[in-house]
Formats: sequence, C-alpha cells, structure tokens
Amino acid sequence: MYTIGVIDLSESQGEVSEYINNLCKKHFKAVMIGESDIADAQGHTDIFLIKDDKATQNISKICELIIEIRNSSDALIWVCQKSHDKVSRLVYLQLGVDGNIDESCPPEELELVLLNAMKRKNKDIEDEPQKVDVPKDKKKCLR
Repeated sequence: MYTIGVIDLSESQGEVSEYINNLCKKHFKAVMIGESDIADAQGHTDIFLIKDDKATQNISKICELIIEIRNSSDALIWVCQKSHDKVSRLVYLQLGVDGNIDESCPPEELELVLLNAMKRKNKDIEDEPQKVDVPKDKKKCLR
C-alpha cells in the first residue's frame, strides 16, 4: 500500500476528504499533512498531493511547496485544483511536479494513474544496476 500525503490548501476540506476517500480504496492510504509538517512526512510518503480550490490565488504558495518537496524528496508530486490555467500548469511541471489534475478527473482515473506511476517508479529502482565491489586483484581481469 502506498502513502499519499495530502497538503490541503483549499477552503472546502470536506470535499477533499470525500475525493481522497474515493481515491484510497485499495492501493493507497491518505495522510493529511500540514504545510509545516512536510519535512517529517518525507521519509514515509510515496506521493504528495497538493490540493487547492483557488485556481490562481495560491500559485506562489504551491510553487514554494513544490520546491520544498522536490529539494528533499524523490516522492511523486501532483497538484489538484478546481481548474488550471495553461501558465500555472507549465510552471508546476517546470518545477518538477509529475502531474496536474483538476476536479473533472474522477478518483478512479487518478488512482490508476498514480498506481501506474508508482509501479513504474518501483520497477526503475529494481532495474537499476547494483554496484559490486570488486577486489583489487580481480580488477585486472576486467580490463
């Protein structure tokens, strides 16, 4: 089971809970994270979901959160807003988010997108070549 750290900047937190509860049926566990708790959550959070219901008013705050998370974590980052304008979507992607979604995205679709991303991320980690320490006297054979 993967952990989604939800950073909720929206005013209508009841809707967020319903959306997240619909998302977290089988493969995910949601944990609400305060803006000041991001550093503590990074070791056990697979995905950060920044949720906001104001399309343009929190762009600078969202950018700060993205930079903070990206600088200290390799977790996936998604931004969920009621609507995105083209500029903010591009800015968020340039800062390193893995995706932008709006409220028209059903939880079932987001669940599949996030699950596929986590499977691919974990496969990439498993497929990385392992470093092997070769004794100095054996290195001659490798040349």
